[in-house]
Amino acid sequence: MRSLNLVLLILISITTIAFGLVSCSSNFETDGSSLQIPVSPAASQALLTLGNLSTCYLSGVGSGYCWGENGQIWTGYKGILGQGSITNIGDGANEVANLVPINLGFESKSISVGTDTACALSLSGAIKCWGSANHQNISQIISGLGPFIGDESADMGANLPYGAFSSQFSQLNSISIGRTFACGLNQLGAVICWGNNTEGQLGHETLSINMASTYLATSLPEQIQKVTVGDLHACSLSITGVVRCWGRNSFVLGSGITYFSGALGAGESVQRRGGISNEMGANLRAVNLGSGQVAIDVAAKVDFSCALLLGGKIKCWGNNEDGRLGQGDKAYRGYDAATTGDNLLPIDLGTGLIAEQIAVGSYFACALFTDKHIKCWGNNEHGQLGLGDTLNRGDDANEMGDALPFVNLGTNFVPEFITAGGAHVCAISKAKEIKCWGFNSSGQLGLGDTNDRGDQPGEMGDSLSAVTLPSL
Repeated sequence: MRSLNLVLLILISITTIAFGLVSCSSNFETDGSSLQIPVSPAASQALLTLGNLSTCYLSGVGSGYCWGENGQIWTGYKGILGQGSITNIGDGANEVANLVPINLGFESKSISVGTDTACALSLSGAIKCWGSANHQNISQIISGLGPFIGDESADMGANLPYGAFSSQFSQLNSISIGRTFACGLNQLGAVICWGNNTEGQLGHETLSINMASTYLATSLPEQIQKVTVGDLHACSLSITGVVRCWGRNSFVLGSGITYFSGALGAGESVQRRGGISNEMGANLRAVNLGSGQVAIDVAAKVDFSCALLLGGKIKCWGNNEDGRLGQGDKAYRGYDAATTGDNLLPIDLGTGLIAEQIAVGSYFACALFTDKHIKCWGNNEHGQLGLGDTLNRGDDANEMGDALPFVNLGTNFVPEFITAGGAHVCAISKAKEIKCWGFNSSGQLGLGDTNDRGDQPGEMGDSLSAVTLPSL
């Protein structure tokens, strides 16, 4: 019976994208042990997304609401909330509860927000974007407008143009937004990226910007079920569990010395991939996750990436300044053979725990387990690890495994989905309540003030209020 169940689990790997499902059949070897395949909750993925300083929520009737920074403090964020103003929302009493839906002119199936730009997909997969258009940014390239879109009411609704993609990408299943570029996935498993391209992050084997008149598919050798982006790199997950990453793989300090972050995870000491000829397609090395390891999810942010493996283990690679890779040190991984493959160890998150979801913030990461507990590690400057202090976890010995506490979200709050932003985290419960903690400079936690949560004792658990959402 065990072998039969194992075969069925292997043959039926289901990954959710927004409200759609992509069925994946994989041929690979296992060690014969009993495995559990986590399944991401589709509805919750579409309902909640976090940017650097903002949070967006999609109601069950396809209406989008965003709160947090809107250009009032950080001027590069003008209009990202799509409310026709630059006033922050969520830092005053009842501001989230009184929000009106973003005027897009269509019912949305998903909404995504990045550093200073947000995008939504219609039920048919058409795309509209708004926010900052600095650096040939996402929203300007999509709409042809700029420099800011959504800071005036006349920008939205019927006046906000659809993305002018070719017919191949006129129907998108999902999008992921980084600092100055974005990638989308169509219904056939093909990827398109647009925006800034200084590090080859568009994967076009050139460093030219992908303008509206020259949208190109990103060349990948497999059918893709997910694409995720960091600041200057992107990663894809194929339907057979292969992860490939492209874009920036290094950084240069003030001294002019180049260091390899390993964000691409391919065991190469190169500055970038995807910016010159013959680097994409079958020439793009897959991330070496180790013998017999198959990824079922991948997440990227800033200059590191993480994969959720079949069986519920997690591996992360790239920059590790504050322990975000969860290895009990600050050593980078992913840039050579000694830090990839079997040499890249799964993160020790505790005895008997099986991860079903991974969420990554700018310098930290979180996991949701099958028993519905949450653990976070890495940078904790604003309490984003939810532990009642500001101590980093994962950068020193004896901080991970059973020594890493669970995040306490209170009585009867059973999380079914987590998502991370720049330095804040939100969880949505089975009852569709939302609780957020971490950085709150602009009201991105939606609690009516600008006080961080999780950085002091007594702020988590039942003391952490749920966000009061708009009445539908």
